[in-house]
Amino acid sequence: LPWRPRVIRDNLVAHWRFDSDSKRLFLDSSSSNFHLARHAAPRVAGRAGHVMECGEGWGNHPAHSEFTPPTGVTISLWCNPSTPEQSDRWMLNCVGRGADGYRLGMGGGKVAWQVPRERWSHGLHSPEPIPVGAWTHVAATFDNRAMVLYLNGKKVGELERPGLIRPSRGDLNIGTYGGTRARFQGLLDDIRLYNRPLSAG
Repeated sequence: LPWRPRVIRDNLVAHWRFDSDSKRLFLDSSSSNFHLARHAAPRVAGRAGHVMECGEGWGNHPAHSEFTPPTGVTISLWCNPSTPEQSDRWMLNCVGRGADGYRLGMGGGKVAWQVPRERWSHGLHSPEPIPVGAWTHVAATFDNRAMVLYLNGKKVGELERPGLIRPSRGDLNIGTYGGTRARFQGLLDDIRLYNRPLSAG
């Protein structure tokens, strides 16, 4: 429930590992208990245990103030695209009306990171497409001054974007922009959301 108190430890807002076998939920293994409603998204064997298979299903949680903190944000995840040249396909999204929240996904086969100020503005892309059928670690940070993107621990892009994240009324969605729209094609694992920008180290 939106008003339910949350306990956040070590700045970790949520951590979805997809190893718990619940038919209705993707469980949050952090102390915050932001469990995702599971919508026809299979769990399959993956990197180390189970992963989420995207394409037909997704996970989501109603909007919550902890998802758009004034202190900045970091998203960390493993992704494995199943088709090349994906565009407007989202791995994690809480943009609601185009000028709020943030989203991390794919554009032209490249990783796309967006923290908009105006509608659909401030898009940062990796310089090269990521491989299909292979695991890539992606980390995206925002410190109220700039957006930074890392692939496999290496900084690959930065874009100036001063100002706070605008709170979103949209759900936090995993594997989709929302519902059946703009769904990522591939596998996701070990998704972590922090309420501060992590350092490169």
